[in-house]
Amino acid sequence: MNIRPCTRVWGMLLVLTLAVLLVGQAGAEGPLVVALLLITTLVKTQLVADYFMGLKQTGLLWRVIVTVYLLIVISMIGLAYWLGMA
Repeated sequence: MNIRPCTRVWGMLLVLTLAVLLVGQAGAEGPLVVALLLITTLVKTQLVADYFMGLKQTGLLWRVIVTVYLLIVISMIGLAYWLGMA
């Protein structure tokens, strides 16, 4: 059975989304949980950009731009959480 890469990525996105849902339903909280959720979000977004937006076939510059943008956004969300804890 030959599974296309996009189908595998979709499966990974589904598993990661269900994992985040289960963490939310369990009521887990704290800085470690937030860090894991932000990393999961970064991985999911990068997968969507690479496979479904076609950035895997573009030049390195575009991939770096998107990755840096994602890192900035995720970092700002993490910083807002950290500042809100004080």
